[in-house]
Amino acid sequence: LEGRIENIGKIPIIGLLAKYTLFDEDGRTLTIEECEITPDTILPGEKGRYMHNFRITGGHLRSYVCWFITKNGHEFEYLEGSGEEEPVFFYEMDIEEAAADINLPPVPFESYVIPLHEDIRNTTLTLLSDVPKDINSDAASWKIWKIHNWVANNIKYVSDPFGFEYMAYPYETLESKAGDCDDYAVLLASMYESSGLDAMIAFVDVSGDSKVDHVTCLIYYPQSATSFLEEEEIIINSQGMSYPLGKQDLEYILGTDTLIPDKTSDAYDDYQEGIWIVADPPFAIETSMVGYILHKPYVILAVSDVGS
Repeated sequence: LEGRIENIGKIPIIGLLAKYTLFDEDGRTLTIEECEITPDTILPGEKGRYMHNFRITGGHLRSYVCWFITKNGHEFEYLEGSGEEEPVFFYEMDIEEAAADINLPPVPFESYVIPLHEDIRNTTLTLLSDVPKDINSDAASWKIWKIHNWVANNIKYVSDPFGFEYMAYPYETLESKAGDCDDYAVLLASMYESSGLDAMIAFVDVSGDSKVDHVTCLIYYPQSATSFLEEEEIIINSQGMSYPLGKQDLEYILGTDTLIPDKTSDAYDDYQEGIWIVADPPFAIETSMVGYILHKPYVILAVSDVGS
């Protein structure tokens, strides 16, 4: 008996079992056994195999992966006959009726945005220190562009397993170098917050049905869209990259938008003067450019303030 498995998810798997059933020629079950899969850790995109040797004179075999556990402790088992992997542990959350109307995810995003985590902090500071000559290392435009560009070029988009939604912590996304839209949003928000900027999570309708079917990150820029585009062009040119002629598209919402939570403390006196730029590498036309999104519709339905 031999079989193979591929980790098409975004989380390392650290333990697996395969189950096989031996039938006789009349279809009667002779035995049901399990065997381990090697290697015992399978990273996203890697493959494993299982093999079991025995002697039979006739009959039929059927095998499948019956159980696995991910590195963060989530267990799954295969329910025979369903054809799907089902979580052993799951969470039920109550959400307000208004949120349900737009399909707002019942996830406390603010608990996943962790800018002070050692891995997030070290990664952010290291990449921002690689600043070109004549670029202000503390400028918001530099931080916004550099973090977006790094994530776009180092994190691969990988969907969750069908029928199951998993939210990764940003350090998990850094480790696996893969994630879906909510993982991109959480990682970007964590890195922007770690750099001293303010970020939010935005819930977006990209299908035109007024329901949330996409999650992204918003990052605050204290000046106008025109100012950001001008500074972004200077940064891109300083990297030896070409800036496309006529690029004027920037997806953002104004600081005065009614979606923005009321920031009444002294620290936010100037919020109405700036804009919230969409940082969304999976939807960007040019991943080297922040907010360059031409997909329509792209309507922000709600936001969650995950910063301080």
